[in-house]
Amino acid sequence: MSEADKVQDIAAKTLPDIQVNDRPLRSVGQQALAALARRNDNQEVPQLYVRGGEPVRIKRNERGELGIQDLTIDYVLYELTRAADFCRQPKKGDPEDVYPPRDVARYALSATRWALPALSGITTIPTFRPDGSVLDKRGYDRVTGLVYDPPAGFEVSVPETPTADEVGAALALIDEWIGQFPYQDRASLANTVALALTPPLREVITGPVPLAAIDKPSPGTGATLLVESLAVATSGAEPGALGVTKDDDETRKQITAKLRTGERWLFLDNVNVELKTSALARALTATEWEDRILGVSKTARVPQRAVWVATGNNLSLSLELARRSYWIRMDAKLAKPWERPATAFKHPDLKDWTRENRAELLSALLVIGRNWFTVGRPVPNDVPVLGSFESWSRTLAGVLHAAGVEGFLRNSNQLYERATEDTGSWEAFLDAWRGTYDGERVTARKVAEDLYREDYKAMREALPDEFGLLDESHLDKNLAKRLGHAFAKREGVRYGPERLHLERAGTESRAVLWAVRSGDSAGEPEDQVSLVSYVSS
Repeated sequence: MSEADKVQDIAAKTLPDIQVNDRPLRSVGQQALAALARRNDNQEVPQLYVRGGEPVRIKRNERGELGIQDLTIDYVLYELTRAADFCRQPKKGDPEDVYPPRDVARYALSATRWALPALSGITTIPTFRPDGSVLDKRGYDRVTGLVYDPPAGFEVSVPETPTADEVGAALALIDEWIGQFPYQDRASLANTVALALTPPLREVITGPVPLAAIDKPSPGTGATLLVESLAVATSGAEPGALGVTKDDDETRKQITAKLRTGERWLFLDNVNVELKTSALARALTATEWEDRILGVSKTARVPQRAVWVATGNNLSLSLELARRSYWIRMDAKLAKPWERPATAFKHPDLKDWTRENRAELLSALLVIGRNWFTVGRPVPNDVPVLGSFESWSRTLAGVLHAAGVEGFLRNSNQLYERATEDTGSWEAFLDAWRGTYDGERVTARKVAEDLYREDYKAMREALPDEFGLLDESHLDKNLAKRLGHAFAKREGVRYGPERLHLERAGTESRAVLWAVRSGDSAGEPEDQVSLVSYVSS
């Protein structure tokens, strides 16, 4: 008998006995749950957890990497065989060993309360706790809810109080690592350092994190290589890619599948369509992601702690996503950036170099983060703050400023302006509308019909690009419907200094009448409602 078999045999002899016959199911089930919790508590690294209100277990794949699995009846049966010995007591004679009954597994799986630790996710890198201490001991950490599972022999070095020289050396190493990419400006480089720092600081950030929008004018500039190198350093593996489609439902399903497995990097690579999915917008601002599980009548609810990145050539973002993103712009200023010689890079095989120096790179990131805690966690007064991402904005601004890295989020307005190009076209269209109808209330169908008439050329030429070019010889039968949907979506949205906007102005034969109005150019609604004015009235 091998040593492993001996250990397993000894362990088996210490398991509790659970009698399954002539007893209420609730008694057997509660005893089984207690056995599972007892065995879990006695393990060096617990295997069973609660995540999003549901029981899960962690399991290694063929590469030795830990992953998260939802518990099923079969998985519960397996865990029960390792937690207790089940027996049947006949009326006469000794107890008889039996397999754990499936009814007991169903009972356990249906329990409303599990005496198991809460799991936020799995990390392979040392991570800051909210108080500034570093999670660097293998196993489960109750403060963060993380399982820390570094590679064998992996060690980092983080001084309790970094000196200025140590911070400078850390920045120099990070610059050697990711500073060789052709950033368009200082803000793009600072935002990249923020992206690298986000994983080890994730548990310090109380809310969600925005999307890192990495774009460039032509392929071969290195955006994908940058993301893969960052992910290799901060997760141990290249990032799991999400497919980008125009089907919002399909995007939602992909997000759910990735978040359920606990992936820490979610990567949308080579986006060649306008990024405007509402599912992604919802995920970015969520701290808990909830969605129906494909194929079953069950809803999954899991922590949303991922780092989000999208790359593309001249990436196009909707307004909804632009305000949930920060910009990293790269420009090699070459017609064929991919033909740059290997000698142009200090480390031509950057991903391999990153793997070989992963511990040193993470130590550098942790030194920069630790420095911020030791100087009192200051936050610059003029820090740009992304709405819905206040904790991330202030945390990263403070960490970077304390280390002497400037420019963080200073290109946010440029990103927003690029994403609002359709704003100008809608302003022009509404201005042409106003000049054409002069206050007249019209239906979407009338607008659709008039756009094909010669007298309405100004409106036709100002029609936003989303409607395409109108072929005067071929009537678009769906144009009225498309216009109606677009008007409803943009109702009340102000455009330009005159704050032109669409307004519902009654109905005619059950069809909505629309009119273009202008708002107060001072930027405040004409009739501001407040509790003070309400009470005084």
